[in-house]
Amino acid sequence: MALVETFLGLIVVLGVVALLAPRMRVPLSVILVAAGVIIALVPGLPTLELDPGIVFFLFVPPIIYYAAFFSPWRDLRENVRPIALLASALVLTTMVSVAVVAHRILPGFSWPLAFVLGAIVSPSDAVAVVDILKDLRLPRRLVSILKGESLLNDPVAIISYRMSVAAVVAGTFSLWQAGVAFLFVAAGGILVGLVLGWTAAWLRTHLNNPAIETTASILTPYAAFLVAEKLGVSGVLCVLIVGIYLGLQPRLASSVARLQLTAAWGTLLFVMNGLVFLLMGMQIPPVVGRLAGHSFVNLAWAAVVICLTVIGVRFAWVFANICYSCAMARRRDFPWGEVVVTAWTGMRGLDSLITALALPLFVKSGAPFPERDRILFITACVILGTLLLQGLTLPALVRRLGVSDVGQEDREEAEARYLAAQAALKRIQEEMDHDPGLSAEGSVEQLRSRYEARLPRYAAKMRGGRDERSETRVDAYHRLLNAAIDAERQTILMLRDQGRISNDVMHRIERDLDLEEARHAEEKT
Repeated sequence: MALVETFLGLIVVLGVVALLAPRMRVPLSVILVAAGVIIALVPGLPTLELDPGIVFFLFVPPIIYYAAFFSPWRDLRENVRPIALLASALVLTTMVSVAVVAHRILPGFSWPLAFVLGAIVSPSDAVAVVDILKDLRLPRRLVSILKGESLLNDPVAIISYRMSVAAVVAGTFSLWQAGVAFLFVAAGGILVGLVLGWTAAWLRTHLNNPAIETTASILTPYAAFLVAEKLGVSGVLCVLIVGIYLGLQPRLASSVARLQLTAAWGTLLFVMNGLVFLLMGMQIPPVVGRLAGHSFVNLAWAAVVICLTVIGVRFAWVFANICYSCAMARRRDFPWGEVVVTAWTGMRGLDSLITALALPLFVKSGAPFPERDRILFITACVILGTLLLQGLTLPALVRRLGVSDVGQEDREEAEARYLAAQAALKRIQEEMDHDPGLSAEGSVEQLRSRYEARLPRYAAKMRGGRDERSETRVDAYHRLLNAAIDAERQTILMLRDQGRISNDVMHRIERDLDLEEARHAEEKT
């Protein structure tokens, strides 16, 4: 019961911090870690000790599945080379670099332990980047590269992490065996993911209940992860492939189910992301207490060096690859502002947090996992260091370099809406030709007028401008519509309060009004 109460309390803290964070102009993740530290220091509160395996299983599958399901795969295909270099080669290079530095400057750090730390801090977190820059409208290509990197570096980093941890737990390590095992679990994860993705898609075609569809969607990553792990292959890659496969099948879910899925997944990921940062903050005070026998100055210095190594390796890698590409293509007009932003967006976050918290407590012999507390402390320092140093300066850097979206995505959306409206008008005309009696219906003409009114507005946006007359008319229409819907809501509430309708009736009508308001809000764009 205490565990349930603790989690409920953490969710309350998460909600309060999320409300206050916009006023502080500090990344939400940093504030959550600080809140976790404060909670851990409050005397009398119960300590929260979670099984590391549960932490990994609880948080990793849904986070990877969500990112894979909603990834813009057309954009990722167009930028496959930079994404592949950042998501695989850079991750492995960072892991090796950090391992070399850690082995050299941290007394008692064996090579397997050094590689564990390197694997933990090697993946960047594009979610933190996009969240920090969400109001700055970065170029779509840059956002796609960062999202693709974050999505695809997860499997590389996590597979490397689990192999390094296994070497520490077992007490033996063979580079040859590790390489063969890496290829086996990766290939097996992809194959099992394709099979499970096809199976899940087939099953979902037979579901016609939005609640069941939503439940199945949330359970899918956990089921895929468990099956893959039981078969001895990569559960992370399996979940990634399942998410990609189902994300490319948008017609599997009904319209009502898609609305529920979007809301459910958004809430679930918000809570999970927040809880991970709170949990990390709560681990810091006891970890620092257990490190009392170590020199804090030396430990802090090691954390700073490793943090700078992570940042420096990314800078060197990005610029080396860009210079090589420019030399091969004989180009001088490369968007160097985007290159600098890409090099500076190496914040560490959720992936590093989860893998650090998931470190085993004991090795195979029953002894405590060596240097676990030092790894947790250094990981927390690297995450906070990159979030504060890079996260707080990134918006100013983007503005200084003039890196911004030139309106390509807005024009693309306007063109899609324009073509969709034209298709709707064509279908309406076909239906009227098929059934001449429809022409006498006033509602048909009203429907056609609505679509025709959108065309000038979309056409203007396609050209990068605005149709002032159409915009004024649309604004007036939506003001009246919102006022009318508000009047309907007030009346429905009054009827419920007077006992003239039941709560069920009120909620059904209220839901219809909410959907209508949301639909017209989309139309306004």
